[in-house]
Amino acid sequence: MAVEHEVSVLNAVRKIKTMRRLAIPNEEQFVFCHGCVSEYLSSFDVYANFSEKTGNI
Repeated sequence: MAVEHEVSVLNAVRKIKTMRRLAIPNEEQFVFCHGCVSEYLSSFDVYANFSEKTGNI
């Protein structure tokens, strides 16, 4: 994930559930995990510190 900046949340959850059956028990928890991963990946955005209003960093 840190290298390619993409991940399959569904496959990651499936792997976790094979080891811990009760982990991520419902859709709400799955959506939360997906949101966390999305936020983490967006933190690597090259232009994350660029201000659109002023055009300055």
